[in-house]
Amino acid sequence: MAEDKRDAAPAPKLNVDISDEDIYDAMSHVSGYIDITTEDFHEIYHLAFRHAIERLVGRLRAADMMTRDVVSVSPEAMLDEVARTMAARGVKGVPVVDAAGHVLGLLSQTDFLRQLGTPNVMEFLVRFLDRADELGHRLHETPAGAVMTRPPITIPEDASFPAIIQVFKQHPVSRVPVVDASGRLVGMLTRKDFMHACKLETIA
Repeated sequence: MAEDKRDAAPAPKLNVDISDEDIYDAMSHVSGYIDITTEDFHEIYHLAFRHAIERLVGRLRAADMMTRDVVSVSPEAMLDEVARTMAARGVKGVPVVDAAGHVLGLLSQTDFLRQLGTPNVMEFLVRFLDRADELGHRLHETPAGAVMTRPPITIPEDASFPAIIQVFKQHPVSRVPVVDASGRLVGMLTRKDFMHACKLETIA
């Protein structure tokens, strides 16, 4: 899967503040007499706006937002091969699947660093400069299945907006494989893509 690396503009907030002046201007365009206070209008407006947003996002499913062109690897693939695949596709994590396409786990940059005994990228670079042959040998002999994160956190392709929110709130992950009813990989949903699709700024 090639992740979209374009710099996205900051997503607008869902809550829109309006002033009394805005209300009076709007009311002036309505023919006839309106017996309503600005406070009542504020309340009605925000309730209606919230209802409209919930109605719109309520129709969204994981399949509507996921990326379908997903690169995956087998559990037997060696880490050096996986690293080249991830670098070529510009992704930070790949799902590990069996021959039938069922998701077995997820392999991320963090898993690579943990396998190499380095807490961060800079530490890896320092060790690589000193022990390039040793690290390369370890990557060449270690299969993806040995270091992948499992059991995998996945999202059903028909998962609703609230269900997706819960997954990202409960798990510190930035990307989640999307699976069909049989657990086979059908796409990938990133936290960033989900928030952008739903016009959200953050998921606390």
